[in-house]
Amino acid sequence: MPEKITDNIITEEITIRASSLSPYADCPRRSAARMFKQGLIDSGYEFRQTEPGIGAVIGTSVHEAVSYIHNTEDTLSNTIELGIEKFRSQIENGVLYDDTSPGPTFAEKQIQQITKAYYYIVAPKTNPVYVEHELTATMPGNVKLIGHPDDIESDKIRDLKTGVKAGKNYGQMGGYSLLAGARGIISDSPQLIIDWIPRVSKNKPSAEPIEIHYDPELCELEAWSIMCRIIDEYKSFLTSGDIKSFPANYMSYMCSAKYCIAHGTDFCPLSK
Repeated sequence: MPEKITDNIITEEITIRASSLSPYADCPRRSAARMFKQGLIDSGYEFRQTEPGIGAVIGTSVHEAVSYIHNTEDTLSNTIELGIEKFRSQIENGVLYDDTSPGPTFAEKQIQQITKAYYYIVAPKTNPVYVEHELTATMPGNVKLIGHPDDIESDKIRDLKTGVKAGKNYGQMGGYSLLAGARGIISDSPQLIIDWIPRVSKNKPSAEPIEIHYDPELCELEAWSIMCRIIDEYKSFLTSGDIKSFPANYMSYMCSAKYCIAHGTDFCPLSK
């Protein structure tokens, strides 16, 4: 088994991405494997190599198109083409398809459908001040919080999700709210909105965008709670070197070799 990790191979400042907060609440060990991957490798742990999932690849491709929508006044066809170009560049080294997106042809159709829905239905309702603008802030506990909200307006933060399911994004949205507040670029208690445009299977019609509103106070409290948990479990691991410092949720639907780089490794014996 790998030796105990010591302070000299982990940087003193902990960097946490707002987008990692909600996944950490699902399985700390899976998230820790990605958040602290290099330090863990330096200590002797080995991790699996995984291809990106098609859901994440489609999401990144659509976000490329959405950013273009907000930054230009180009045509829908050119916007879609940009998203498809992004998609093709991402799958050059492989991708894991699923039942909803079984191949590249249909995945490109989904990118077209989602981008079109955003272009005509969501974009006209927005008035962004910042688009995918990186926000950073130093939080208590020597934590550097980083986030890239899709759309920051004077009184709201919007983020686009394209998954088959909407998911629960309290931690992520709370992280964005904390960041925007710390930088002084948004009003107190902003509206937090997820624009969910799901990718759907070929046997279903294109989905209409759905607005999901989150309570800002509840989200910020959840974000703080998860960040405190990360700090406590990280410090416990540094002290003990015990992987049980990061609890493993083997009941998670993402507990599989498909989604987790720690699955089946010494960092997570429960999955062997």
